[in-house]
Amino acid sequence: NNTDILDLPQDTINNYYFMPTTPLKNNNIYIDSCSFSSPSIMKDNVIGLTVWIKNNSNTDYEKIPLKLLINNQQKAVAGINIKAKSTQQITLNFSVNTTGWQKGVIEIEDYPITYDDKLFFSFDVKKHINVLAIGAHNNYLSNFYNSDEVFSYTEMSYKSIDYNKIVDFDLIILVSLPNISTGLINQLKEYVDDGGNLLFIPKLDENISSSSSLLAHFGSGYISKLDTVTTRVTKIKLSNNLFTNAIKNIPKNADLPSVNQHFSYVFPVKSGVETLVTLLSGDDFLSVKTIGNGKLYILSTSINQKTSNFASHLLFAPIMYGIAKTAGSQKLYYTLSKDNNLNFNIKDNYLSDKPFHLYSSETKESIIPGQRFNNGKLNIYINNIKLQSGYYDLMMGDSLLKVIALNNNRSESDLTYYNSEQINELCKKSKLKYYEVLSTTDSNYTEVLNIMQKESSFWKLFIIFALFVIFMEILILRFWK
Repeated sequence: NNTDILDLPQDTINNYYFMPTTPLKNNNIYIDSCSFSSPSIMKDNVIGLTVWIKNNSNTDYEKIPLKLLINNQQKAVAGINIKAKSTQQITLNFSVNTTGWQKGVIEIEDYPITYDDKLFFSFDVKKHINVLAIGAHNNYLSNFYNSDEVFSYTEMSYKSIDYNKIVDFDLIILVSLPNISTGLINQLKEYVDDGGNLLFIPKLDENISSSSSLLAHFGSGYISKLDTVTTRVTKIKLSNNLFTNAIKNIPKNADLPSVNQHFSYVFPVKSGVETLVTLLSGDDFLSVKTIGNGKLYILSTSINQKTSNFASHLLFAPIMYGIAKTAGSQKLYYTLSKDNNLNFNIKDNYLSDKPFHLYSSETKESIIPGQRFNNGKLNIYINNIKLQSGYYDLMMGDSLLKVIALNNNRSESDLTYYNSEQINELCKKSKLKYYEVLSTTDSNYTEVLNIMQKESSFWKLFIIFALFVIFMEILILRFWK
């Protein structure tokens, strides 16, 4: 189902013979992928794992056993009904009672093809969701995040930012900064690309250049004006993950937050900004944009009683809680022969003269891959290393940094192969001059194989003949007088 025909050399002395293969059985059910329903994974919380199963055959199957194991302990089991040539989605719920790195595996029972019946993944269960507020102290933010032990709340002045610690936080909040430097914007862009969440709370004044510069750098539009006309929240997008677990419905005459001052944003269609909360004036109150592996949340007003009653409203809690809970998305696994360059954020205190290495607890092997560390980022190159599917601990000395899960490429699970017509079309595109596409019903099929087999044995005869001639020459030189 994949080929390099287009790259074959065009040589007049080369005759190409293509023989399509037809498998005796192509019935295969395999685990395609998985992901968590919520990015934030906490101890003792119910975790939803969504699994996608594919049926590559022409047969319907019922009650295919599926089970989930975490650290070799069975956490969930299910029976899958899946139609022919279709994909089935199922969610498995479980919880873990320990923090730190966890090793998970999803298994199905499918015969006779079994090499893709397991999908390995790993994830980190954190003690807290780390929230950083950059800017002036805000009582509402401080009181809210310090009231729940799930959060670890830190404040930092915008005049003395420790950029090395930014990667330690799941959510960063910019609290009405009077000025946002280019250096900070670049650091935040990189932070969001790597999976962090950023909440922008503007400082409402006529000087909009700094705030607009931030939005422009993130490709998220610009500020049109400062609107001082009193309005209120009128619409909430409940279908977004930010609200699905917090707000079920909103009554028609609900008392929603009022806003005295706000920035009027302009978000072009191509910007990819999604409106979450809308004002009666039609302006955005809260918006979000996915950037890389992270998200940028944009609020249109400040958090104080002068500009809005949002901070004292019931809506404040689910929004601030939801923004923090959707932070910290993790990559659960990597694919062999596809993900050859692995990137990780590593703290500088892990650096030493020794290289980083990968350790397999199953084979007890320690491997030093190609690597490069720069500005808190570690690049691991595994394209030249023969690795098996499973778990590998990323180590620095005796310190465990991460658990990496590797899986075989799922493209090998598709047992649908090119037929004669498709191969012929590829040959035409490649502009090969001398080729022939054979089939199993073609009389030339066996003839070509026989000729190739006979030709392949001729080299042995030539070697024997050459050795015989050399032997005769030695005898002649030795005994001929």
